[in-house]
Amino acid sequence: MQSESGYTSGTIGGADNRDVYLIEREIGHPYRSILTATIESDPGTCVLKLVQLNTTAYNAWTTVSWNLTEMQGQQATTTLDLPHGRHLLVVESNISNEVEYTVNWAWITPEVDEPNDGNWIDYTDQVQTFYIVIGFVLLSPMFVVIYWRLRSGGAMEIEAHEKRRLNRLRERLIAADPNNVMDPNALLHALESLADTDWDALVTEWGEPLTRHTTESLDLVVWGLTANEGSRSVTVGLRLLSEEWSLAAIRFQAVEGVEWVVTSVTPESLFDGDEVFLGDLNAKTNRFLRIDMDGDAEGFDLILSGLVGGKPVAAVPTKAVLTSSEEE
Repeated sequence: MQSESGYTSGTIGGADNRDVYLIEREIGHPYRSILTATIESDPGTCVLKLVQLNTTAYNAWTTVSWNLTEMQGQQATTTLDLPHGRHLLVVESNISNEVEYTVNWAWITPEVDEPNDGNWIDYTDQVQTFYIVIGFVLLSPMFVVIYWRLRSGGAMEIEAHEKRRLNRLRERLIAADPNNVMDPNALLHALESLADTDWDALVTEWGEPLTRHTTESLDLVVWGLTANEGSRSVTVGLRLLSEEWSLAAIRFQAVEGVEWVVTSVTPESLFDGDEVFLGDLNAKTNRFLRIDMDGDAEGFDLILSGLVGGKPVAAVPTKAVLTSSEEE
């Protein structure tokens, strides 16, 4: 019994003294919880019973409540309020001969349970001012940003504490020894801090680099750290924008002299002669390296090579780095 109403017929009596029907209350009729059933048969032959079961129990179903017709007879009616789940409708008889019966049943809704939507009232005119105030509050942060942007004339302003932090990072990069066993991670931590720094703020505060190469998808910058006779240390910054590089490598090609020899790279990377192998450079990431080299050449040309979209690409700054022009 799954629909809103219906009927069923059968015979009972003799050896067959009970017929049982399964009731399934569908969730599709949430406001119709009362089942009413009427049996029609010969007078005094059978009774009708509605049984509520506990179908959520793990063991055998148990009877919660039941209701039966008050009289055996030609026409008798019974009702029961049933929750969602499975329940029983039972027809019983104790006579020796068989008789026919018909049960008519239907789900009904008490008037007190009927959902009452009532009359809808439009209050939008009364909250128009509220919408205006909320809109202004949500947009106010944008007004503040526009004001400070116009006040600064579009130029980047770096807070004093950020300037001090960037200067300390540069000092740490200069002073750190990659071979220091007492604090082997000092240099690595400084480079990781650079990667978390705003790129434009870093370029602004650290000043003019030794060389720089900028495209729509790449910004390559080299800053000098130390330059002694026969050796030098540099910081290389790579900012990848929209494209990923694979099998990337950076080379320091000597100008007016013997080739440079890379002696150490932090973070650890493979290197050979004047070339450092960077591997894959993911888009929208920054990478910083400190590279120490030995050599007496007058300077070097920087060459970044790799595969972009499966095609070989090289990035070469137009300006060579010369020892005589390096600012320490």
